[in-house]
Amino acid sequence: MRTMDFPKKMELNSCSLKIDDRFMANVSSRESLTDIAILENRIGLLAISIKNPRFSNEMVTSFLEFSRSGFSEALITIVDKPYERNLLAAKKDSVWLLAETEKLRRIANETKVRINRMIGKVAGVKVRLLDWDELQKNTPDWLIREIREAWNQRGSFYEHIRAQTASVLLDTSDDQIDGYAEFMLEELPVLLQLYYFSEAAMADAYPGPQPDLFWKIESGFFAEQLPVLTGRMKEANGVIYLHWMERSAS
Repeated sequence: MRTMDFPKKMELNSCSLKIDDRFMANVSSRESLTDIAILENRIGLLAISIKNPRFSNEMVTSFLEFSRSGFSEALITIVDKPYERNLLAAKKDSVWLLAETEKLRRIANETKVRINRMIGKVAGVKVRLLDWDELQKNTPDWLIREIREAWNQRGSFYEHIRAQTASVLLDTSDDQIDGYAEFMLEELPVLLQLYYFSEAAMADAYPGPQPDLFWKIESGFFAEQLPVLTGRMKEANGVIYLHWMERSAS
């Protein structure tokens, strides 16, 4: 495992990768990408957001088929619980909250059934389907605590979280942003644990670009606000990110 250097500015390497006749990936990393075969030694991560329609059956099947030889194995999780934070942020009555929470859980269960069905149709792929709750349970307290403490400092990390939240929820008023930012504050520690402290290095596949926030964390941009995380990441492998997309949309 290498020692990670933190430059004064964020620098990324990138390349394009043909996945199959329909899909390609824009691959990004702070590591060298001169030999894309390095993916074969990484776990391919697919974190499926239950409200993101871009996780189509075709996209998921493409990921599974690529995982047979493109990654050492695949790890799939369904991102559901962070969406409950958005329901709380809406600040509506308890009847509405209960109904919407039950709807989220029904969608999550239906998504799990759908993904299991697709896994069963792709022969020869080594894949684990883990609940978000299980991944969250395995995320260390120090990481969850430091993310929260950095947020509470109301510095640059806080502003980046707010900006990312606002970029997704365009119709949200400024005074609502902090409430909706709780989604990222719940999701972020789990993803960082997977990226940098798992049993093997990760390659994250997602049908969209990686927010700059993640690259800035890896680049040591928030070292003063995230000292423990930044220090431990120096001995970790960097993440490789694959923006999965239809070739016609590139």
